Amino acid sequence: QMDTIVRFEGRTCSGFKPHSEEEDATGGRTDLTHEQLLGHYADFIYPNLTPLPYPTQLILVRADPIAPDHTRLFSRIYGIDKSIEEQDFELDRLATTNLEDTNMVTELMKNLRSPFYRVGPASTWEGRAAHVMKLVRADVASPLADDEFSGPLPAN
Repeated sequence: QMDTIVRFEGRTCSGFKPHSEEEDATGGRTDLTHEQLLGHYADFIYPNLTPLPYPTQLILVRADPIAPDHTRLFSRIYGIDKSIEEQDFELDRLATTNLEDTNMVTELMKNLRSPFYRVGPASTWEGRAAHVMKLVRADVASPLADDEFSGPLPAN
């Protein structure tokens, strides 16, 4: 079993999540590297796209901010050689994961707003989120260029 591995640089992050030893996500493929046999990646492309490449499918999750306290997750699964039942299973699993993630973020945001809650150092996996938060803070702190919105409006 491999440990979680996290890499981040520039506007991308990548995290390797090991599978449980009982899980076989190969889909019968024999051309996978040792690392691909043991887990999968959860990548992040700033500002809001999360591709999750597996040996037999690609999951894309986009987080669309709707309001300061509301986010919509938009997900798509692209599979290889999946029956309708297998596709439905994957969609249900993705919906459950998205709900868990949404509930977790909702709870974390409440805690971050509380004067009584203090956070410690980020875990290895949370290092990706900390990196992205630094990017957001830097982008928000950067003033707009003088001519950012001064051009003529496009014709209809």
